[in-house]
Amino acid sequence: MLRQGLIENLTQLKNILSDELYNRRMSYIDRILSIPKLQEKRFRHLINQTIWQANYDDIVNILNMPEWDDPFYYSLLQPNIWKRNYNEVVRILHNPIFKDPYYLGLLTPNIWQCSADEVETILGLPIWHLPEYRDLLTSNIWKSNADNIIKILSITNPDTGEIIWKDEKYARLLTSSIWQSSYENVKDILFLPAWSDMELYHKLGYSPKLLLTPNIWHATKEDINNILYMDEWKDRRFSSLLTSSIWNCSYKEVKAILQLPYWNDENFEELLTPSIWNSNYENIEKILSMPEWKMEAYKPLLTPTIWKKSAEDIKKVLKIKRLQDPKYSELLQPSIFAIRVENIEAMLDLAEEYGISDYVSNRFMRKDAYQQRVLLDYMIKKNVDILIKRNKSYILNPILTCTLKELKDKYGIDLKVLTKEGEKHHN
Repeated sequence: MLRQGLIENLTQLKNILSDELYNRRMSYIDRILSIPKLQEKRFRHLINQTIWQANYDDIVNILNMPEWDDPFYYSLLQPNIWKRNYNEVVRILHNPIFKDPYYLGLLTPNIWQCSADEVETILGLPIWHLPEYRDLLTSNIWKSNADNIIKILSITNPDTGEIIWKDEKYARLLTSSIWQSSYENVKDILFLPAWSDMELYHKLGYSPKLLLTPNIWHATKEDINNILYMDEWKDRRFSSLLTSSIWNCSYKEVKAILQLPYWNDENFEELLTPSIWNSNYENIEKILSMPEWKMEAYKPLLTPTIWKKSAEDIKKVLKIKRLQDPKYSELLQPSIFAIRVENIEAMLDLAEEYGISDYVSNRFMRKDAYQQRVLLDYMIKKNVDILIKRNKSYILNPILTCTLKELKDKYGIDLKVLTKEGEKHHN
């Protein structure tokens, strides 16, 4: 099945290669797929397009490394490891510096972006001995290189000739997110004329420098400049959207989002908050075009928190038929999108099985279904009321909406222990 799927994806390759080259390529793919270790479930996620560029012996030797039996090192096994050969992987993992717990956090899959030489050069930079730069040493560093790092940290203020990061106005911008940007881009952004443009200041009603925050390194000089001078900020609907979170999006994306026709509908206008920049044009368009928003039952779900979810996830929640039952109307709140669809279904089943479906809340629904079953059975066994009376009506016992810590500290119930005991009994 795996080989067949790959062959279907290689149609373009067959069109540009001679039969002999194509057959040789497929023979190499078959040889890689036959490696015994790749038959093991724990290594199957490493099979993607990058593996075909790797040397066969390197693949075999990397997969046979004993380090992968350790959960910590196993977490480093991602497809981008094939960018490195076996000797480089060994050199990186066996670098003595990683024996120091301080540096151990740098061992993430990002490290395979760099050669072993580059890793050693970056870690050997003397700047890391200076207290003011220690916090910059995170796994984001592997998105950069030694030359880029040194140049960024050496940028000077043209007005004073001093290192710019010593100026408190700019010091807060120096975080590890800067390593995803190039020296040229960082320098261009810092000295963008827009930051001191008085005309722009009056147009916005505040200093554009307030938008200088560490996440600006996600953006380019061109996008920043174009966004700052957009005419849309004159529109009262959009004026509050120009915050530093906008740097998560490109100018093209921002422009497309603001031009969506849905903003002319007052039902959607309240969704225009800076959290919209956590999403993207395609996702926003799909969400707003859903016919379900015409139904009164679903209108309470239309809040800015919706931008944290994908259109697909929202659609799955809205398609759960049982949520249309009036007795579950209390569940139709924005917080329901924080619950996995599978868990919603499982928890509704559980509530109906135990006869408490009229009393469930989203706090109850957020819990793991199996753990809630264990807790309910424990309460029944210990004659603890599942429902309690409050103000002439019944509600779920607060025990069922507690965190694991609250359960243990306040009620003396260790749900982790109970769950393990339940699993043993079940097995």
